[in-house]
Amino acid sequence: MAKQPQNAISPTRAENYPEWYQQVVKAADLAENSDVRGCMVIKPWGYAIWENIQRRLDAMFKATGHENAYFPLFIPMSFLEKEAQHVEGFAKECAIVTHHRLKDGRYNLLLLGVGRIRIVEEMPPLRSFRQAKVELLDETFTDASAHHIHELEREMMTAFQQHLPCGCQAPEQLREMFAQDLPLGMMTDLAAYALPLAMEVKQRLLAEFRVDVRAQLLLEHLERQSPREMVGAIADDFPPPFSSN
Repeated sequence: MAKQPQNAISPTRAENYPEWYQQVVKAADLAENSDVRGCMVIKPWGYAIWENIQRRLDAMFKATGHENAYFPLFIPMSFLEKEAQHVEGFAKECAIVTHHRLKDGRYNLLLLGVGRIRIVEEMPPLRSFRQAKVELLDETFTDASAHHIHELEREMMTAFQQHLPCGCQAPEQLREMFAQDLPLGMMTDLAAYALPLAMEVKQRLLAEFRVDVRAQLLLEHLERQSPREMVGAIADDFPPPFSSN
């Protein structure tokens, strides 16, 4: 009986190309995941490959008379809004950065997601992190009038200020973030994360993609729970840590 051929990498490229590629990167010690989800460490062998690609592409570009330029990683939201006006079907699938100025003049940057997803199917646990097929949900409003949204933003600001525990580690940073011109959805999500709410309340808010409904749900919950009760329920560490998964 003929022996089955053995491969250095399993699965083969024909069997599962994405997984084969990941295994090649791992076996060749080209890169590895960092402690920050979504970011990678490009190791010397991997960076050498990038340098060779860059060198060859640069020569090709220069041969056609093109010049290199470097643009910042962060761009104003207004640029994306202009793009959406003239590109049909353009989706702003990105992350938003807001900031908090420190006393010494430096800034903390806060990276915030701009979309919600629904988990369609949990994938087999082949790696050390969870994977799933998801559906991107567009956030909507049941009432998108400027007056309605402004009233909810005003109520959210007041309720957040009243319920924010005074003894937390970063009250001034959170208050200053709220004082900025944050969208209602981002304001609601920040409050839901920062305040010591019950887990079932947080899960219900996460599942609600209608922005004004989500804001109203949080406001109704805060009305039922006094600031004194919320301060008594707060954990020692505030803001709370991110989930381990």
